[in-house]
Amino acid sequence: MNTLTRHWHILRMIPPRDKITVKDIMSRLEAIEPAFETTRRTIERDLVALQDNFPLESDGAKPQGWFWRKGSTGLDVPGMDLTTALTFRMAEEHLARLLPKNCLATMSPHFTHAHKVLKETEEGALAHWPAKVKIVPRTQPLLPPQVEPVVMDVVYEALFRNRRFKGLYRRQGETGKEYEVSPLGLVYNDPIVYLVGTCWDYQDVRLLALHRFASAELLEDKAVKPPKGFDLQKYVDSGALGFFHESGKKLAVQLLFTPETAAHLRESPLSAKQKMTAQEDGRVLVEASVPDTQQLRWWILGFGEHVEVNGPQELREEISEKIRRQGIMYGVKGS
Repeated sequence: MNTLTRHWHILRMIPPRDKITVKDIMSRLEAIEPAFETTRRTIERDLVALQDNFPLESDGAKPQGWFWRKGSTGLDVPGMDLTTALTFRMAEEHLARLLPKNCLATMSPHFTHAHKVLKETEEGALAHWPAKVKIVPRTQPLLPPQVEPVVMDVVYEALFRNRRFKGLYRRQGETGKEYEVSPLGLVYNDPIVYLVGTCWDYQDVRLLALHRFASAELLEDKAVKPPKGFDLQKYVDSGALGFFHESGKKLAVQLLFTPETAAHLRESPLSAKQKMTAQEDGRVLVEASVPDTQQLRWWILGFGEHVEVNGPQELREEISEKIRRQGIMYGVKGS
């Protein structure tokens, strides 16, 4: 292969936030099909030559490590187009708190480059794009609880490397208890981040609020194997984040909505097999099978007088009792 092709491969091998040695470069070149026939001295000369035209640096150590200069975006061929730049800006705006710190460090030069690309467009019009796109929660927005940075770093590391970690977990009103956790995944349920995992060598799946960890330490032990058949998406779909009322149980709800309130359920149904039927009194009966969760109850109560639980009877009585107690709280006569 010619020199240009070899240089191309060398540049692609240099990591964005780490260093690589000549020995490692040679090993990777030899693994390419067809393999490169080269020498250590040739690679060293290549790197010195490339340094004249690319933001490369070496640490001067033995063995010598090569890396991209701080602030550079690494090998960027072809250049970042407008669509890619917009994507990076939206990712920076809305995903920054979801990404681990080391991922953000790697992405930082690309975010900076995206700012530059958008700023250099005609009159810089696209530079203000993120200000024209907003994500608005349907529920009352709450400020997120603070998660200790070291806890977040350890949890991400444990997830990536399939390792256990130990941490001091403090439930409300408690002094704290040390847990040994095998993480299975993270779930962002605004404004709280939940860790899904198992504790010690048990197989029952636990849901732990990340902000309640006062400390965390990565362990050398491998994580316990996930429970048989465990799938994070299925776990979420089962209603776990809505806080189980009765684990795994589903309710065939029958809800009578005012026409205006029921309208949004035609576009965003409660379930795939939801049924809506107009009633003689003008209301709409919505029937669906949903997970039996506390979130379901909060959702129903949030509609106030615009919804009536028609079934099941147990849920109707439960909601009725909550409303009765609320009436007493507000001093409503006859409650």
